[in-house]
Amino acid sequence: MKALYILFASSCLVFLLACGGKDNSKFSVEGEEPMYNTDMGDKDMNDAIAHAISTLTSFDSAFAANNKNFTRFALKLKYTEGENSEYLWIGNLIKKDSSYYGTINNEVLYIHSVKEGDNVKVNDLDITDWVYYNKDKAVGGYTTRVIRAAMPEDERKKFDEESGNAYVD
Repeated sequence: MKALYILFASSCLVFLLACGGKDNSKFSVEGEEPMYNTDMGDKDMNDAIAHAISTLTSFDSAFAANNKNFTRFALKLKYTEGENSEYLWIGNLIKKDSSYYGTINNEVLYIHSVKEGDNVKVNDLDITDWVYYNKDKAVGGYTTRVIRAAMPEDERKKFDEESGNAYVD
């Protein structure tokens, strides 16, 4: 599901957490769109994660509904190795025996146990966000909304254009 990767990655949806310092900065990998570091104490981001976790049953219900208007389901997981943590979107989801399985849809920068394209089992305790689309509008994506709101106006406009205004309320 390369289209999901392109939407999330090229639209600055990669949310990375680099431990050790309050750095809410943008950075780029050569040839890639900007990504964002944030501090573990970022209240808006932590509130978004808490909200996503508390509303995960909405995602589960939509996934189980088999509604043809609901597409592009993805879960964001936190992966940690040593002092590095990275948040990665998992797409191409299936549910088997009450667990989700899917494919990592982001380029992985700091974690070496997984890479883009790997098939993984979702550990519910690692879920930090969820999203699906109802026709052309994103439902969920709470951490993405925090990142979008913090973007300078020119970047936000570009993001909105590239995402088809999926995150514009």
